[in-house]
Amino acid sequence: MMNFLNKITNKFSNKSFNDVLSMVGSQILINPLQMVKSFIVLKYINPEIYGILKSAELIKMLNKFGSLGFKPTIIRNARTAKSEGNNEEVMKIKNNGYSAEFLVSFLLFIIGLLSSLFFKDYLISIIIILSSIGLFTAKLFGIVQTELQFNKEFSKLSQLIIFQGFFNSIVVICLVPLINIYAVLLVPIVSSLIIITYAYNMLGKFFYFKINWIDLKKILKVGLPLTFGTLAFGFFRYTERILVISYLGLIATGLFGFADMIASIFITIFLGSVLKVRGLEIYDLLAKSNYMKVHKMVVKETSILISISFGFIFLLPFILNFIVLKFLPKWEEAINIAILFSYIIPIKLISSYIAFVIKSPKINKLNFEPIIQLTGAAFLLIICVVLNSYNLLNLRNFIIVDLIAYGFIHISYLIYYYKTFYFRFVRN
Repeated sequence: MMNFLNKITNKFSNKSFNDVLSMVGSQILINPLQMVKSFIVLKYINPEIYGILKSAELIKMLNKFGSLGFKPTIIRNARTAKSEGNNEEVMKIKNNGYSAEFLVSFLLFIIGLLSSLFFKDYLISIIIILSSIGLFTAKLFGIVQTELQFNKEFSKLSQLIIFQGFFNSIVVICLVPLINIYAVLLVPIVSSLIIITYAYNMLGKFFYFKINWIDLKKILKVGLPLTFGTLAFGFFRYTERILVISYLGLIATGLFGFADMIASIFITIFLGSVLKVRGLEIYDLLAKSNYMKVHKMVVKETSILISISFGFIFLLPFILNFIVLKFLPKWEEAINIAILFSYIIPIKLISSYIAFVIKSPKINKLNFEPIIQLTGAAFLLIICVVLNSYNLLNLRNFIIVDLIAYGFIHISYLIYYYKTFYFRFVRN
């Protein structure tokens, strides 16, 4: 056992390994409590109401997809400038990037508030308003997260994640029996505001609110292609939800949301957390033209994560049957759906490290992602429309088609990686 742990440890530098451990550890700590919170919420909210809540997450998803690429450009370009010792360029990128991100966040917030006026249903209007406020505070917290990630202060970032996870889970658990769906929407707003205030005092003033249009145009030359990729992925995700809502109804949307939640737990722990650290390492190595080391990292660490994901899939039926049948009997129908959808995890992991290489300043292939994501979304849409026309579209068949679409996207990443990086920089 110790030899195995030593081999894993030796794959990383001490700092990198500790950073990965901090980020993964924070997710391991908070996810069991978040699962308990989710199950308690499901106990008080029936599948139809949960379907409405998951539909409202279309607004929350703008935290990721409602972007012009400012935050990833800060990580990508300012990190390279810092490695080259160009501190003046670092501040230019940060000032323009963070200022523009704040303006975009505020604009989305206003649009969300105005959109609530178009709904006659009082509950839906309130949900949209609260979701819009939650979106704004989440995007501000995203600025703080980006700065901590940029400085590789992952220990501090993990502490904030742990605080938010525990605060949200415990308070929602206490309030959901009293105020039902509103607890899920209100509590994250409060926790984000607390964290933003604390982080500002901890970090100090890490950027100045000012925009130079010449410098901003340089950022947008990178940010917009990155954004097109993010928006294309967002279009794919929106296509999923809209197809389920339109063709299969709110109950199916709730069941699909349950399955997505289960898969997201693993992805958050082992994909998002690890890549926040290792993605920066890829940028640094590529800046030094250490191509072979990058390729070995991609192959070995992707293989490890995929192997772990299959272990999770193997255990999932036992876990869900125990928890759902014992505590959430009205969600029994969701078990097989969640197990089937869990195969999305190893599929997504195929391109996890590869995407950083393709989008790095060294390779700079930014147009591939939007093209392949839109192609996958078109495939999903066309097949589902055809299946529905023959009365063959149910939730199980939808997920199978969804998995095929994901497989097409992420295997295409793998092929493109070998074409643009391996054969050009490693094999030569």
